Amino acid sequence: MVHNLLTERGLMLKSGTIVDATLIAAPSSTKNARRERDPEMHQTKKGNQWYFGMKAHVGVDAETGLVHTVVATAANVSDVTQAHRLLHGQETDVFADAGYQGVDKRAENQGKQVAWHVAMRPGKRRALDKRTFLGQVMDALERTKARIRAKGEHPFRVLKCQFGYRKTPYRGLAKNGAQLNVLFALVNLWLARKALLAAPDGISAPAVGSLGPDEAAEGPRRGLLEPKNRSASVSIPSYETILTLNSSPRTSGRGSAEVP
Repeated sequence: MVHNLLTERGLMLKSGTIVDATLIAAPSSTKNARRERDPEMHQTKKGNQWYFGMKAHVGVDAETGLVHTVVATAANVSDVTQAHRLLHGQETDVFADAGYQGVDKRAENQGKQVAWHVAMRPGKRRALDKRTFLGQVMDALERTKARIRAKGEHPFRVLKCQFGYRKTPYRGLAKNGAQLNVLFALVNLWLARKALLAAPDGISAPAVGSLGPDEAAEGPRRGLLEPKNRSASVSIPSYETILTLNSSPRTSGRGSAEVP
């Protein structure tokens, strides 16, 4: 529903996709009836630190920064193995960070009519001789790709900082994946709130609802998605609410679905 609304408003251009992933922690305590951690969650190492939980892989519109596909996996699943599941099939360009090196050579991506723009590994980029013309061009190209990829980080910021979703509330990938699917739909509404609330033809629209005489003194109302302050948290819908809102998600495989 949200995806269709954004498409109708021209906010899903589908010419390019940014693929990225983020780690989401899961409770590591064994103080439960089974005396074990969630068997569907796993640990992985990022930098010099170990994490236990899951990954949210997303496909993001390269023009608008809105999420169109979500895939939930255990944390130890490599990013590059999920890239093909994050494409909607209409894009001509795909942007990814250095963790997706070799994605174009994988069997599942053979025959795809897309141009893969994968970041150069940090060590290789540092080795560029920027005193030469070729080195300057290569470095400028990497900066351009990085600016485009930055849009793929914005949904993660809203999810974790604005919504406060930093740890899985349920056991298993099915429930947490379903909740992530709905949360990223809400993230899209948050990111596109100004465009969605803007009046057509450039006419200034009032904030959602009109003010009565007794309300005029209180000042303009906030928009439907505007928080009272920048640090305000947004309540996360329960799994039961998600089942009601998303009773028949369009899935593309276990733990994956298009954003509603």
